Amino acid sequence: MSALMSASMANAMQHAIAWVPFLEPWPAAPRLWWLLILPLALFLSMAWKAVRIPDMNRYWISVAAMTGQIVIGVIGIAVALYLLVIVLMPRLPAE
Repeated sequence: MSALMSASMANAMQHAIAWVPFLEPWPAAPRLWWLLILPLALFLSMAWKAVRIPDMNRYWISVAAMTGQIVIGVIGIAVALYLLVIVLMPRLPAE
């Protein structure tokens, strides 16, 4: 049992060591790439508000508000582009 487990662990380690993040994409990236907007918006908001707010008493409230604004803005842009490309463009004349 332990020989099988150690062989399995060695195989997993070889796969983990062989993965180069900047040269090969994350295996789940094609399905879950859109989830990265949440940490991106949060960290961007944290950095921006840390530099721009004169008083840090309302820091986390401001970060949450800006994160929500970024996420809602990205969703709005996605909906607008969907409507433009999928709904409007096929209805235009070919010439």
